[in-house]
Amino acid sequence: MWLWQGVEMAQLVQRMTKFGTAIFTEMTLLAQEHDAINLGQGAPDNQAPAIVHERAIEAIRDGHNQYAPDIGIPELREAIAHHQQHHYDITLDPATQVQASAGAAPRR
Repeated sequence: MWLWQGVEMAQLVQRMTKFGTAIFTEMTLLAQEHDAINLGQGAPDNQAPAIVHERAIEAIRDGHNQYAPDIGIPELREAIAHHQQHHYDITLDPATQVQASAGAAPRR
């Protein structure tokens, strides 16, 4: 009998069934069902254009090799605020009223 931290594996598996599948699994299945490109896991099935590779290498060499802050990089937040002002006459403070994040998962 296999134990994990003193819990029988069968009990552990049974307890975890209430969690269902991860959003990545769901998105992969949807992409396959609709013959779509799945970017949900960051693993596209084709090569990016050479210019994308070159810009990525350039960014890494310039020190941009970490995840962005949770609220987004200041330049992007400023650009979003400018866009909203220019196109919709909505004034936003990029430091306190704009967030640019990579995504979200539903709370379960």
